[in-house]
Amino acid sequence: MAVRHHLIRRPPHAVWAVLADPVRYGEWVVGPSESTPLDQAWPEVGSRIRYTVRLGPWSADGVTTVRHGETGGALHNVTTEALLQLRHRGMLARLARVVEQQHEETRHT
Repeated sequence: MAVRHHLIRRPPHAVWAVLADPVRYGEWVVGPSESTPLDQAWPEVGSRIRYTVRLGPWSADGVTTVRHGETGGALHNVTTEALLQLRHRGMLARLARVVEQQHEETRHT
């Protein structure tokens, strides 16, 4: 299973607040450019978010539904591991930026 480490210089509750906010999903997940909650229970099983993926002038909408609270370890192999490492590197850097920026904005208000 792909494992990456990235130091986020904020307390754990600040990180979890961003992870649990469906509106912020598009800010830190690589791929979606924006997201909207369809249910208030995100990220509980059964909850959904709508997202938009943009590539140049094209865009596509989709919906993500939480089906399980388990990892997809059985799907991993050398190829998916390499792709996940690349994706996770960018995603963790984006998550750190969002959390650290939010924490700074909160401190100054």
